[in-house]
Amino acid sequence: MCIIASLSACNPKVEPALSVDPQSVSFTEDGGTQTIHVTANTSWTATVSGAILMLSTTAGDGDATVTVTAPPAYKPEETEGIITFSCGGLIAKVETIQAAQPAIDLGETSTIPWEGGYCPVPISYNKDYSVVIDPACEGWVSLVQTRAISSGTLDFKFGVNESAVPRFGKVTVKDAAGKLAPGQMVIFSNSI
Repeated sequence: MCIIASLSACNPKVEPALSVDPQSVSFTEDGGTQTIHVTANTSWTATVSGAILMLSTTAGDGDATVTVTAPPAYKPEETEGIITFSCGGLIAKVETIQAAQPAIDLGETSTIPWEGGYCPVPISYNKDYSVVIDPACEGWVSLVQTRAISSGTLDFKFGVNESAVPRFGKVTVKDAAGKLAPGQMVIFSNSI
């Protein structure tokens, strides 16, 4: 008599496992790329919220490397986001932050009376800046002081215009790299 025994392999359900490294990435105002290492034992998906980021892949099966690309910053505040990886009910998150777009904004053109005086110019900024007084008006325009950390006033003192000929001058504000953006120039007129 012959007995045939059949053994069947038991395939127990695999518990999902998911982890990411690093758990936070940062980008400069110029954008750039960062790499995230995904460790998983089954299929996973990835989504982005709160930031404009591109992922090299949004799904995978098992371990993978995901490249995250950020475009140049588009607003004058830091941008925060979350990349969420999901696998079999598990979630792993990567926090993202991108530096703010550099910004300097000055008030409008000012007309100064012939007798001179002080003229406050409002300024809002999120980066270092320098003030450059045009050489043509250095004798009659001077920066009095700067104030504040992220917004304030640049106070200028103007000398008396003793002639009937109007004087015009400009003052520019540049970032630490010497770049001038639109709206970073004030034109002064000083006449009787």
